[in-house]
Amino acid sequence: MPLGHRTLDALGWSYATVVSRALLTLLVLATLSRLLEPRDFGLFAIVWILVELAVRFGQSGIGHALIQRDELTDRHLEAGFTLSVVLGGFIAATVWLLASLVGRIFDEPAVVRPLQTLAAVFVIAGAGAVSAHLLRRGLRFKQLMVADLVSYLAGYGLTATALAFRGFGVWALVWGELVRVLIYTAAVTLYAPPRVRPRLPIRESAEVLFPGAGLAMVQVFDSVVRMGGCFVVGRWLGAASLGYYTRADRLASLPFHYVGGG
Repeated sequence: MPLGHRTLDALGWSYATVVSRALLTLLVLATLSRLLEPRDFGLFAIVWILVELAVRFGQSGIGHALIQRDELTDRHLEAGFTLSVVLGGFIAATVWLLASLVGRIFDEPAVVRPLQTLAAVFVIAGAGAVSAHLLRRGLRFKQLMVADLVSYLAGYGLTATALAFRGFGVWALVWGELVRVLIYTAAVTLYAPPRVRPRLPIRESAEVLFPGAGLAMVQVFDSVVRMGGCFVVGRWLGAASLGYYTRADRLASLPFHYVGGG
């Protein structure tokens, strides 16, 4: 298929993804709001402040380099895969260690164990990062759409909803996110197996790591700004108020985030 047709096809699938995800998110959020307390959403939002910052820091730079580089060799893929796995493990350990500090800052000991449990998502996501970037590089947005929707439906639509119905509280959201990341990683790896050895060639590692470092810092700063409201509400008004705040913000931002951002 010519590049122009591939681009239009990818654009169509991209918009199909964001619209479908918006509708699914609205349905799941409405269902979970009936099953969980505002405090449960607030506790998860406190956890997500650190997780969001770590996600932005961890993978955006490497992904930018793999997607934009003109010549991408197996050595670049090997470097990207190894760096993603190592960086994912490092971030997971850091999040696990900072969990107690986050609990003290927000005066919410109940967030410590969920945050330590969610640290595993960085190891899982790191293993599938190169495959996801290769799908984007190849404009294979149909496969990304399937991976995104199936993983979200399995994670939040089924797992989190079932656990919330059984009274698991904030842990319903924690396990829902873990299942979502696990299935998404498995799907993108199946669609685009990296087929590389884990190693770190020096020149290729630098070419993969450093070009996107500036973008990663910008995205971390953007996340700090966006999560500032959550920090203020959670720190001084409590988890229940944060639960109301995050759900209202999520609903208000759905049109822009999913449709306008497509």
